[in-house]
Amino acid sequence: MIYMVEFYLGNMEKTIHNAHKQEVLEIVPLVVDVLGQLSNGLDSFELPSELRSLKNHLEIMKRNLETMDENQDPRECKQLLESRSKLSRYITILFSTVKGKRKKLKDIQRNLLRLRKEISFSLKVTNNSFSQSDNYTNEYSMRTDDEEVVGLDAPYNIIEQWIYKAAATLNVLGIYGMPGAGKTILARKIWQGHVGKLCVEVEVSKMANETELLEKLYEQLRNKKYFIVLDGVWQTSNGSWWNSMKSFLPKEKNGSCVVVTTQVKEVARSMGAIEKHIYNLKPLPENDSLKLFSRIAFSSNEFHQPPSTEIGNIAKEIADKLGGLPLAIKVAARIMSGKEPSIFRWRKTAEHFNEELFNGGEFLNPFLRLSYGQLSRRLKYCMLCFSIFPEDYEISLEDVVDLWSSAEIIPKSEGNKTALEIGEECFNQLINRSLLIGVRKDIFETRFQSCKLPIMIRLAVMKIRKDKNFMLVDDQEMKFPHSPRVGIVEGSHNMDQLGKFNPKLRILVARDIAENLVFVSNMKRMKFKLLRVLDLSFDSDSSNETTGENWLDDTVRSLPQLACLKIENSRLTCLPKSLMHLRNLQSLCLSQCYDLKKLPPEIVYLKKLTVLDVSSCKSIQCLPAQIERLTNLEILYGFKPSKSKGQCPMSSLKQLTQLRKLWIQIDSEYQVEEGEFMVLSELQKLEALALTLKEINNVAPASALDFQLPTLQRLHSLYLHNLPGESSPKWLDPAHLPNLSHLHIYESSIRMFNKSFYGNGESKFEKLEVLALTELKELEEEWTTMKTAMPSLYLLKIEECPKLRSLPFPVENGLGCWVQ
Repeated sequence: MIYMVEFYLGNMEKTIHNAHKQEVLEIVPLVVDVLGQLSNGLDSFELPSELRSLKNHLEIMKRNLETMDENQDPRECKQLLESRSKLSRYITILFSTVKGKRKKLKDIQRNLLRLRKEISFSLKVTNNSFSQSDNYTNEYSMRTDDEEVVGLDAPYNIIEQWIYKAAATLNVLGIYGMPGAGKTILARKIWQGHVGKLCVEVEVSKMANETELLEKLYEQLRNKKYFIVLDGVWQTSNGSWWNSMKSFLPKEKNGSCVVVTTQVKEVARSMGAIEKHIYNLKPLPENDSLKLFSRIAFSSNEFHQPPSTEIGNIAKEIADKLGGLPLAIKVAARIMSGKEPSIFRWRKTAEHFNEELFNGGEFLNPFLRLSYGQLSRRLKYCMLCFSIFPEDYEISLEDVVDLWSSAEIIPKSEGNKTALEIGEECFNQLINRSLLIGVRKDIFETRFQSCKLPIMIRLAVMKIRKDKNFMLVDDQEMKFPHSPRVGIVEGSHNMDQLGKFNPKLRILVARDIAENLVFVSNMKRMKFKLLRVLDLSFDSDSSNETTGENWLDDTVRSLPQLACLKIENSRLTCLPKSLMHLRNLQSLCLSQCYDLKKLPPEIVYLKKLTVLDVSSCKSIQCLPAQIERLTNLEILYGFKPSKSKGQCPMSSLKQLTQLRKLWIQIDSEYQVEEGEFMVLSELQKLEALALTLKEINNVAPASALDFQLPTLQRLHSLYLHNLPGESSPKWLDPAHLPNLSHLHIYESSIRMFNKSFYGNGESKFEKLEVLALTELKELEEEWTTMKTAMPSLYLLKIEECPKLRSLPFPVENGLGCWVQ
């Protein structure tokens, strides 16, 4: 392997050594990408010491190139590179000579792109453990210990039924789930049930010499009923290798089966598995988790029982913490099986269990690193960011997308996609790859709004980020030589740790802090001039007594590159004028800042702002005047119009033509004038609209139902909160909302839908698919009548709507759900 790497680095040198110095600078990203390919390829190997040194060296070279200044002479870059390894000479040559014939940049890029493909192909072929011997038998690596099959009887029986009933030409059965969920163990258990038949197992991630393998398959399988297990399929590359392999599989109608295990459901689909033949292997329930843990941890006991009740309780605590993942449970149980049966020892270990697991699960690393290694470069950095959040923390989609965007992990736009759409795509990909657990869906059940990171994946990510020097936590990892990108500090007593962070920090997360002088003084002293993200969360006992309201003013003045500012649970009453100096700010989110009464007028100078969220700041009466100058806004939550001088009228929305999501809050003191809402017709990109008609002293906006809504062609999601009166607004009809697909009405007093809702017999909500009704305690509509207005409806969710009639499903405890 080491000679292959030297060969490619040598080829890279030949490709570039004659380039003009400006061209060298321009192709640095490609050089970095090639080095990244080499480094990631080495992750797949059980590395001897010399290759571990090689990998570390490649990482160092890659980091040095990434941080090279745009104006730096490329010849000076060689001083950034270490000279101890013989491999460094190849990279040094890239920047040591700029003489000779000038090549066109396109030629250089073409050669590097070709080189990148060759590296990717060669790494795959070199990582080969497939035996080409004719003695390859059906007993290859298929033995399963009894301890491994706890809790798999139900999925085993289901898949065996699929196999038994199989009669088609070729039946593809899929098993997908999280890393460590037991997919391979289940596949092996199924395999064992078919011993004696002709069986072939292929570990796709280690497959070599494709043509020879396929020819061998065809010869062995011709005129026979066969059973194939493809374990650990990551992707099908648009079906190329699978189509080639499938073309060599005999097509007799004898019920032959191929079982595919994967982390990605779409992979099983792309290989021909129909929906009803794709099994989602979920984590073990608590009882089975404890049973598996006990079998290993107490294996010396004939009945696998703990030596005492107290140790049994501790064992249950540990097993419950592992999220039902068999691989994690086995790692933990083997760690604990080596502990003496002392309550004191077990309790102490349990209290520091993450550290034990982090240090004791080395053999688990290659498995989880392989999951990480299959991600794209962008998704790898997205994944590393999740280690910022505390254990078992529910992470919201919008929080993590703000983080990715502000840290420039995802671009501001890509084609017609915005950063929010790109981020949501990445978020869903990580869930679909089973690296994240989707937790909470939106009211329409169409997308996950939050996720959690399983403990073993979190620990694996923490190991990787430690190797990459990606993050620093309370100064615990200052021993690493390179500047980490992310810093985390928790608790007021740790605020002085800020002074030890590297001044080149890009992301700083501070939790449970007080607005104290230690925090402010350290922020001023460190001058994090490269900081892109500042996420502050204050404890419930914080006060303004020590620093007044100038603490934020002192903090932001030294952060010229700040792109994302989040403040939660602060007792600030106003924001400082110095906020206007944050000219690179893209996202400003103020959550649960209940004492905040207004935003400074200077906020309109933040020309790059794309996200502004003040929806939970209840004391803010209105936004400042000239908010329309923020023409790049895409998300605006908490827009409160006012007709007072120097404040923000409804007409301010006219210039915010980039808005995609808008939440308008109107209180009882605001009188909506006829035609005032027609300004929304200017928002051609608006996709989601929320309207809250806020009551003050139980008085609803007097003319709330009289305002006219324009036709909103692109709007697909509408949220209506606190509607007064007896019927829905007249504008809630198919003519005004022709493309509406999701509608949620909640906490309102309406008794019926206006006749316009039914289209006056002329039109219907043809595209309305999901309807959610929450706490409409007076609504007395007939379901059969409602359904006629929504022919495409497939999901109805209700909560606390006791007067709805003729519902097609039972209602228990006020909750009910109907799915077409």
